[in-house]
Amino acid sequence: MGADTIPKQRAAMKPIRAWRKRRQRGEAIMEMGLCMMVLLVMIFGMFQFSQVAFANNFCAFAAQQGARYASLRGSGTVNALPTSSTPCGTSCTNAASDPLTTYVKGLAVGLNQSNLTVATTWTSSTGNGNAAGGTVTVTVTYPYTMTYISPVGVGAAPATWNLRSSATMEVLQ
Repeated sequence: MGADTIPKQRAAMKPIRAWRKRRQRGEAIMEMGLCMMVLLVMIFGMFQFSQVAFANNFCAFAAQQGARYASLRGSGTVNALPTSSTPCGTSCTNAASDPLTTYVKGLAVGLNQSNLTVATTWTSSTGNGNAAGGTVTVTVTYPYTMTYISPVGVGAAPATWNLRSSATMEVLQ
């Protein structure tokens, strides 16, 4: 091979390069579109997971705060919480609309308060369940409806998860 054959080889390759460029035109846009779809589905999935995690964390927080609220408002206090059977025997529940449910629903920020359910159970081995020394269990339930949001649109079949948490504390007053 001489020095004069190298330019001839390069000149022969130029039409092939031009043909390849023409053939590959638009491939980068297609690849980017496919990768962006996968990336956006993952990002929207993280948003959905974050919302479920928030609602679940709220249920745990609300149950703990509700149990604390109730433990300080037993039958020995001026602002005793009303119970379904008065006086409360060894086991009773809170009345239908009570200050505890209002308190817990007031803590719900970013959630639909009308879907929130608060159940309270007072128990005691001796006599009055909501007296000092008994226990109070507060259970918070929130049905979270997950709609599958994707870059293409909203999914057809939403899933509902019943998030539930409960906390038990000793009645102090």
